[in-house]
Amino acid sequence: MSAALGSKSSGSDEEADNHTMARMLEDGNGRLLYVGDSATLSFLQLLRMIVETAAGPNDFSMDPDRHQMTEVKFQDAAISVTRLLPDKATALVLVDSFFTNTYGMVEIYSEKEFLSALDTCYAEPHSIERHWLCHFHLVLAIGLCLATPRFNTQEWELVERLRAQSPNQAEIYYATAKSLVDPLSCAGDCSLWSIQALTLLSVFMLLRSARNAAYLFVGMAIRSGYGFGLHRSETATIFSEDEKVARRRLWRSLFVLDRFLAVALGRPVAIAEEDSSGDAIPSSGFAIHDFPSSQPHHLCATGMDATIRSCHLMGMILRRVYYRRKVSIVETQSLAGLCRQWPEKLSPDLHWRQASPESPRQAIAILHCNLAYWHSIIILTRPFFLYLLSIQIQQDRLKIHVTEPRRKADMEKFSDACLIASRHTIAVIQNAYQGGYLPTLNFFPTYCLFAAALVIFVNDFTRPSKNTLDRQRMQIAIEILRYCAKDDVQASRAVRILEVFRHVLLNQAQPNPFDMQVPDGIGPVVGSYGMGLGSGMGLPGPIPMPPAASSSTRAFPSQPVVSHSNIHPEQTAGEFPLTGFIDFGKNALNNASGGTSQIADEDIDFESYWQWPDASPLPTGGYTHG
Repeated sequence: MSAALGSKSSGSDEEADNHTMARMLEDGNGRLLYVGDSATLSFLQLLRMIVETAAGPNDFSMDPDRHQMTEVKFQDAAISVTRLLPDKATALVLVDSFFTNTYGMVEIYSEKEFLSALDTCYAEPHSIERHWLCHFHLVLAIGLCLATPRFNTQEWELVERLRAQSPNQAEIYYATAKSLVDPLSCAGDCSLWSIQALTLLSVFMLLRSARNAAYLFVGMAIRSGYGFGLHRSETATIFSEDEKVARRRLWRSLFVLDRFLAVALGRPVAIAEEDSSGDAIPSSGFAIHDFPSSQPHHLCATGMDATIRSCHLMGMILRRVYYRRKVSIVETQSLAGLCRQWPEKLSPDLHWRQASPESPRQAIAILHCNLAYWHSIIILTRPFFLYLLSIQIQQDRLKIHVTEPRRKADMEKFSDACLIASRHTIAVIQNAYQGGYLPTLNFFPTYCLFAAALVIFVNDFTRPSKNTLDRQRMQIAIEILRYCAKDDVQASRAVRILEVFRHVLLNQAQPNPFDMQVPDGIGPVVGSYGMGLGSGMGLPGPIPMPPAASSSTRAFPSQPVVSHSNIHPEQTAGEFPLTGFIDFGKNALNNASGGTSQIADEDIDFESYWQWPDASPLPTGGYTHG
């Protein structure tokens, strides 16, 4: 077992075997789809193997759906299409929801220009082109999926009435858009409108848990974008200033979606950064926008800048770690140095302390760009977390002697960063949940939350302790995913997985097993302070929240408020993983900048992770699957 999971000196010219442990999962239609190493689903499968080796077969490791990929496919033909425009009040609410909830994630239109076209549409409907109407209905579909209006407001009543009329209203808008002009049949036109439509289609598919379709649509949009010259800034000189901005905005949005899907599915990226020139996609070191804070576009632009910088990091991590299928300390130190620069360039308006339900657009931009950063750290450091976890299980659970790696201290710093980034991920999503601006259907927070929760759960499985904060984080993660699960099948699946994992933790034969029962609910904040990133997650300082009588209170499941007043901020410190938390030391920094170390580098081959079944599982005591 130790040989299978051992490390290898980088001084050797020997490369990892070409054989790969391809992870093929079956979708709802019986097709086998590839999911690579960076995907949370691959990490989950490794955890199942580790848990089974350490604790024997159980409901978590033997999940009957473990070879399935949750993909939803709905038939367009089964959806009733109506080309009647919704009333203007409804349209304005859904369009506002679209722009509000995509801040820091995609930026496809100028909101001012879109609203101007909307006014024209309702004043002179026969003058509007079918292409714009296609876009309009896709925006309505996405806006309805993401809508999280304030409780007991006119907007909330409108959205609730719309959803009550038809649970599939978003799909009706989507089908109507395709009936007007099908973007898929027009992709060969290589025009800006068709690329925008494909981008919207991919966002909608992500919201409806059809990631494979989203991956396909993003790829089509990117290929069309290459043909249209969106990747080269010099091609924009022949266009008007508004068209230049639109082209750049669209390419940047595609870049973010491309990197997210490549990480989430463990597949190759479609946009090669070296093929983009000028400001088509600014380099990872570009400065924040100089827009005055008073300008409405400021938060959207700076939020996109911050997210794009994280996507640059994700792309480098994919190329230099996951595509090589091996990870080295020196390479990781170099990438960690780039990660440390991210907070330095972050606009003060996007610091997590600025998140407030009173400014939902700013709060959503903060949510998206911070999650992108912390997830980039998770995927960078997770191989070391997994490697050290496996060594500890072999030593403590299986009683196998394992020669510890020469640079264990460096590995432990990366492993700690993975755990810290996971805690921060849960904290910022919890803040959005309790602030009332977290949509039940938003693929990005849901994905990041599940990835972070798995790290916290398996850390407790491997290193059982009395860490009250981490146990509350596990409870909070399940509760938030359960809130999302009423509309999101991906969240519903994540809840089932974590609840089964929780039972494994409860059944561990530990001296003082803790009670992991999720409380009846973690409801909306009704006090003068919320359990924000400070008080709830052990991070500095609570975030002021509005009092109970404020109109900012939004709809939540009917649940009592849970107090966590026993949690103290000083129990953990720092703001960002890899800055303040982690001191890599002079040797590490020298290695990152090309210096030499007294200790040789060590490569961890990804193939070793998949060799857990070589170990003999512990006796099961007559396990049967229930």
